[in-house]
Amino acid sequence: GTVEHTGAGRFYVYGGASATNAADWRITEGGDLWGFTGAGTFTNTASATLTASGAETTQIVGGGLTVSNAGTVDVREGTLSVSRPFTHLPGAVLMGSGTFEPGTQFALQGTLAPGTSPGLLSWTGRYAPEATADLAIEIGGSEPGTGHDQLAVSGEAAASGRLTAEVLPGYTPTDGEVLTVLTATSVTGGFTFEGLVDPVADVSLYPDVTETAVTLTAFN
Repeated sequence: GTVEHTGAGRFYVYGGASATNAADWRITEGGDLWGFTGAGTFTNTASATLTASGAETTQIVGGGLTVSNAGTVDVREGTLSVSRPFTHLPGAVLMGSGTFEPGTQFALQGTLAPGTSPGLLSWTGRYAPEATADLAIEIGGSEPGTGHDQLAVSGEAAASGRLTAEVLPGYTPTDGEVLTVLTATSVTGGFTFEGLVDPVADVSLYPDVTETAVTLTAFN
């Protein structure tokens, strides 16, 4: 089934209770998930999607609440702000074209896929994926956000894990075209690069990590 959580109301997880989403949980126009007293949990299962949309800020905040995501979190628009421990597990997907504020207790172990084929996801603060994480980029044009995916980080990016790229049907990057897929105030570390040769589009993508960006240069 579907949970429709709208407006400025709060969904509370009281004193040690747990809430599990196994289907479709939609939060619009600033609804919040709140812990209260005790160590409550919110679990997004592998088959589930948690969607935040609307122009307002959705908060995951309060009490002893902890969050585990094994499915999909879609920051479709607006802002999703997290100030509680949140584990984004391997195999899970975080996507969307809004703004994600992960706080300091966010463990990025799964896939980050900016946009919704394609799009730009804004990331507030430090981006620090773990070794199991993936940054998945779709390329369908030359402009970031409308043509290809981009992750725009407002702080430092400590690159780790894998970077994968897929050229979408109907588009072939020109030879020498440079696509900026990540921006940050500074970039340290590096990715393992996979999936950067597309035999259908007859193009190879050469990755480069600069002081403030990660780019892909096309060769065909």
